[in-house]
Amino acid sequence: PQSTKKRKRNERGFHSGDVEVLDERGGVDNEGMGDDGVYAEFWSRVTCGELVQGSTPISIPSTCSTMEASSLLAEHDLVSALVEDVNAPGTYLGVFSYRTVVDCVVRQFVDHEHPISLVNHGLPHVLAGMQQPQQSVLEAMSTNMVVVGPDDTLWEAIKSFRRGVHRVSVIEREDPERVCGKLLGTLSQRHALKYLLDSQADPILANKWGRTLKDWNLGLSRVIAVPEHWKTLRALEVMRMYNLSSVPIIDVDGQVTGDFSLDDVKYILKREDLRLLWMDAKQAGSIIRNDLSFIGDHGGKDPFPFFAIHREKPVGLAAQKLWVTRAFRLWVVTDQKKPLGVLSITDLLRLVS
Repeated sequence: PQSTKKRKRNERGFHSGDVEVLDERGGVDNEGMGDDGVYAEFWSRVTCGELVQGSTPISIPSTCSTMEASSLLAEHDLVSALVEDVNAPGTYLGVFSYRTVVDCVVRQFVDHEHPISLVNHGLPHVLAGMQQPQQSVLEAMSTNMVVVGPDDTLWEAIKSFRRGVHRVSVIEREDPERVCGKLLGTLSQRHALKYLLDSQADPILANKWGRTLKDWNLGLSRVIAVPEHWKTLRALEVMRMYNLSSVPIIDVDGQVTGDFSLDDVKYILKREDLRLLWMDAKQAGSIIRNDLSFIGDHGGKDPFPFFAIHREKPVGLAAQKLWVTRAFRLWVVTDQKKPLGVLSITDLLRLVS
């Protein structure tokens, strides 16, 4: 990483997507982004309940250990889920995220030099063999839950999304003072992105969609990256240190050759392929990308082994690429594939909210 100092917010007071902003940047701010009334009307044409209709809500029982909770997330291809009180069904105590899993993996394995005895078994078995205590999900969860009602419009969720929140829970609440009621589903930034793409012809997007990232001063930030010869575990340590969802992998010339993200951690644990933790980050990422392409988990194609875009490309194209690749962020690169910054769904939602 370029710096081991504690993370600091820039003068504008926010971070750009999932990449640490270590210097002042331009772009769209949370304040003064236009007429809230105009944007509120645009985002208020659909309710949160309508957007999650037909989804299968998943919650984590409060009696689970962190490893059981992690397995549940991997099984359902989730990054986070609410923790439900088993003694009071329909009452939610917090949210458990894969960031906790990264913390656990780093703490347990970072000092091990590829022990064969560890890579032949799944993570729960490994931790049991190391006589590590099984932490309760209640100790690992965050109590910072973001909840909307089914009758709330998408605008209510957008207010959270533009602050960097990726997901909100849709609950038919029984008590306004507590987080309890019927869980209907999880509304993510991708729901909002799909709404944007379905509304491309709307006049409110006319002066946004056709202009480039450069026109809006998007995609410029200082990027925390890891060298391609670093082990996956060390890349995870950087992600943990800076609270990042992903990091680009660069070669000796500073060119982006891959990336590693929370989705990759999910892949490793779901398939219990712990040998990837001791591989070079680039090699591990390539194996995961090739496998995902083979089994069809991603429909988007990219000329690089990571999802990237140039600043001269229009905002509309960036939105389409984020959707097709099922990504939450694109690395913004030069013609020489050197990183300029990141473009996240959060950035796009700020632009039109």
